[in-house]
Amino acid sequence: MALSRLRLRLTAGFAAAFAGGIVLLQLSLFLYLERLGDQRLSSVLDVEAAEVLAAIQSEVAQGSPTAEAVVAELEERTGRVTAIVVTDAAGVRLAARGPRALIDRIPPSAMLPEGAPTDFPLDDEGDLRVLLRPARIGGQAVRVYVAASTARLREDNEALALWLVGSAPVVLLLSLAGGYGISRLTLRPLDRLADAVGRIAPDLALRLPVRTPPDEIDRLATQFNELLDRLQDARRQNTRFVREAAHQLRTPLTLVLGESELALDPPTGPEDPAGALRRIRAAALQMSHRVKDLFLLEEAAAGTRIPLTERVELDGTVLEAVDLFRARAHGLGRRLELGRLEGVEVLGDPILLREAVLELLENACRHGSTEAPIRVEVVREGHRGVMTVENVGPGLPAAWGADGRTSRPESRRGLGLSILRWIATEHGGDLEYSRVGTRTQMALSVPILPSAPPPSQEQ
Repeated sequence: MALSRLRLRLTAGFAAAFAGGIVLLQLSLFLYLERLGDQRLSSVLDVEAAEVLAAIQSEVAQGSPTAEAVVAELEERTGRVTAIVVTDAAGVRLAARGPRALIDRIPPSAMLPEGAPTDFPLDDEGDLRVLLRPARIGGQAVRVYVAASTARLREDNEALALWLVGSAPVVLLLSLAGGYGISRLTLRPLDRLADAVGRIAPDLALRLPVRTPPDEIDRLATQFNELLDRLQDARRQNTRFVREAAHQLRTPLTLVLGESELALDPPTGPEDPAGALRRIRAAALQMSHRVKDLFLLEEAAAGTRIPLTERVELDGTVLEAVDLFRARAHGLGRRLELGRLEGVEVLGDPILLREAVLELLENACRHGSTEAPIRVEVVREGHRGVMTVENVGPGLPAAWGADGRTSRPESRRGLGLSILRWIATEHGGDLEYSRVGTRTQMALSVPILPSAPPPSQEQ
C-alpha cells in the first residue's frame, strides 16, 4: 500500500508538535532543576551560618569567652564540604574550618553584602559562593563567613544537559511514532467516508451518514449529500429532457419515415410526389421547431441568464414574427389578423422576444379553431408593453389555474409555454392567460424603456 502524502504531512506535523513540546518541557525542567540546585546550595550556606552562630551563642551563654566558644564550635564541625571562617569586627580571624583552598579565597567583608550569598570566580570547575552573617555575641561583634564551591552544582547541571541532548533521538522517534498513530486515528473517519462515497457511485439515492452534533467530517458529509442532491436533480432533469425530446420528435419523424418509404415504393408510390415532399418538408420543419424549443427549454431549466443589452421595438418584432408565421398558419388552415400596434420599446433580447411571439402563435394554432382569425396586438399598459395573442378555441389545460396566472404547465403539452414563461421572467415580465366565453387570450408583458424627454425649443 502506497504511503499517503496527507498521512505523511500529518505525521510530520504531529511529530514536530510533539518534539517541540517535549523539548520545551525538558528545557523547562532543566532550568527548574538548575534554579532548584542553586537555591538549595544557598540554603545550605544559610543554615550552616545559622547553626554556627547558634552554637557559639550557646557556648557563650554557658560562660565561655567568645573566642574560645568560636574555636570550640569550629573544631567540632568536621566532615563538611563548606568552609567556615569567623572573624571579629576588625576582620581578625578567630577560627576557620574547611578546605584550605576555599578559606584562602574568601574575600574581605567589604566586598560582601550581609545575608545574601555572592559568587566569585574560583577555577574552571566552578565559582566560590560566600555568605556573610554578622552577629553580636556576649557583647562582642563577630562575622561568620560560610563558603562552598559550585563545582558539584555545575557538574550536576552538565550531566543533566548531556542526558537531555542524548535523549533527543529517542524523543524524535517517539514523536514520529506518536504522530503516525494519531494521524491514522485522525484519517480513519476520512477512510470510512471514502468507502461510503465509493458505495454511493452506482446509486445516487444513497447518502452519507451524519452524526449529531456534527464535527468537521460530518459537515463535509453534509456538503457531499447536498452535492448528491444536485446531481440527482440534474440526472432527473436530463432524463426528462431525453424523454421530452423523444416524445416531441417521434410523431414528425414517423411521418417523415412513412412518407419517404411510401414515395420510394414503386408499386404503391404516391401519384403526387410533390405532395409527399411537401408533407415531408412540413414534418422536417416541425422537427426543427421542436429541436429549437428543446434547446431553449434546456437553457431555461439550467437557469441561463439572458443579457438584456439591446433596445427592441415590440411592434416591429410582432410584425416580423407574423410575417414569418403566415405560411405556417396557412398550412394549418388558420388566419392571422393584426390589431392595435402601438410603438413600444423595451430592453431585451430581440431573437428570444421574436421566438416568444412565434410560440404564442403556434400555441394559438394548436389550441384554436378556424371559426375566427388569430388576433395579435401590441399595446402600452402603464410601464409595460403587452403582446397579446387571442383566438377562439377550447382553452389551455387546468394547470394554468383559475386566476389566469402562469403556473408550471404539463411538460408534454406545454413545452412552448415553459419557454414562454422563462423568456417573460428573464425580461422582468410576466405571462398571463385569460378566457372569456370561447375566446382565449395569452399576454406577455415586458417593462418598457422610459421615454426620452422632447427636445426644448427656443422661443
